[in-house]
Amino acid sequence: MKRTKWVLGRVTAALAVAMGFAAAAAAGEYSVSLASGAGVPMGDFKDAYGVNWNLNGSGEYEVTALWGLGVDVGYHTWNGKKDYESALADSVLSYGAAPGTTVDATFNAFQYGVHGTVRPPMAGPIHPYAQAGIAGYSVKEKLDVSDPAFAVTDITKTLFGYHLGAGVEYAAAPTIGLGVDARYHTVNTKKEFGSNATWFAIQGRVTFRIPLAK
Repeated sequence: MKRTKWVLGRVTAALAVAMGFAAAAAAGEYSVSLASGAGVPMGDFKDAYGVNWNLNGSGEYEVTALWGLGVDVGYHTWNGKKDYESALADSVLSYGAAPGTTVDATFNAFQYGVHGTVRPPMAGPIHPYAQAGIAGYSVKEKLDVSDPAFAVTDITKTLFGYHLGAGVEYAAAPTIGLGVDARYHTVNTKKEFGSNATWFAIQGRVTFRIPLAK
């Protein structure tokens, strides 16, 4: 509980700073982005879970032409690999589960945080960018046991993490951008789950810009 409050406090403070910059800026534009794609587990995490999908939304204020500050939310989900689920089933069987008992494992992460974006000056419709952010991640591992004598096990924690990434955007119209990006996420889950949750999110993205009146 203390750690959850600490994470929420840090994210809230960072959000307040970001919004304070935005309110003080004299020029720029707002943007809203929606993205979806594949979540590719890495490290020890990939031994238990396979590639699955994610959904992300963000809002950003362009403080200058070179950089912006924003907020983001995201949902990431994975299904357990067969070897991992078989090992879990063997463990349950050792405690007296009925023969043929299976275990379905899922792992979800709900992300909410803040980020900064840097855009090098480029002429033309194609614009690369880099982004870094901090976030609270509400993570849950669910183990669904087929033997009704064994309860479904859920482990849910809110933990601190960060993400780093880069992408490229094509200006399809003055207020619409289409792009792709890749982000590396890591969440400090080692204490609760035995290893940190790390993954690459590879996404297609559409961005809607809202220029401010001068």
